[in-house]
Amino acid sequence: MKKFVLVALCAAVVTAVCAAPLLSGCSVSRDFTLGVDENGEEYYTIGYTGYISNLDGEIVIPAEYNGKPVRAIAQEGFAGSRIEKVTIPATVDTLGNAAFLHCGSLKEVVFEEGSVLTQIPRGAFANCAKLTDITLPDGITDIGYGAFTGCENLTVLAFPAGLKTIGDEAFYLSGLEEARLPDGITDIGYGAFYNCPALKYAEVGEGLTVLHAGAFGYCFSLETVTLPSTLKEVEAEVNTGYKTYSAAFSYDKDTLKTVNFRGSQEYWQHDLVIRSGGDGNGNDALKNAKKVYGYNP
Repeated sequence: MKKFVLVALCAAVVTAVCAAPLLSGCSVSRDFTLGVDENGEEYYTIGYTGYISNLDGEIVIPAEYNGKPVRAIAQEGFAGSRIEKVTIPATVDTLGNAAFLHCGSLKEVVFEEGSVLTQIPRGAFANCAKLTDITLPDGITDIGYGAFTGCENLTVLAFPAGLKTIGDEAFYLSGLEEARLPDGITDIGYGAFYNCPALKYAEVGEGLTVLHAGAFGYCFSLETVTLPSTLKEVEAEVNTGYKTYSAAFSYDKDTLKTVNFRGSQEYWQHDLVIRSGGDGNGNDALKNAKKVYGYNP
């Protein structure tokens, strides 16, 4: 991802928003901050300040401002607002951390066709409890820490084919009913799908070697999981230094019925390391479930 250097005069342009829904005397401002990238090209970052909770309805972010592209959304740029829908132009290549954090009324996010975005960063849509409709751009390779934490009504999400990494707790307490992760994925963070009560099916594509602690823990509806032949280790309880995560499939033993393994029975029994220990019955769910070896979907 390109790194940007903010121009010192970041006070650039502040445009007051005086739309009818705003309460009298409680204004919110739309801020455009001028920046310069590493190639010397100017661009704008958009965000809102002031009484952000008064910002509601539908927002269409412009692709240009003052003849220059809008390429970034500020950190916490819309956080805490009451917007219900946002359209993000294809020019945006950077979302700030927690850009839409706690947008409790947000239902729909539209990325315009041709989006150049490659990362959904830390906490970008965390606690957007009403979010139901979002299609990630094809170029997304990384979903950051807690990006969709608490999105309890997000039941369906198509994961882009080029996705490589999913951060810790990225979908913690989300409403996903299935997670189909593509071939080529290399990292699924601690607690990535932890405590997703509606998750029934999980599929991990070829390429992953270690399934971290808590990845699918406390998913009390999980019935079937498909695992790659490249998998070398399934972690049990781990303390990361700031938090303890239970086993990758902790507390799933009463629901998990079938494990589809793309590798051989011999590899599963002699080479794959499935750690035990910690609370939640360790990874007993994997050990006790029916195995389908050499699975080829």
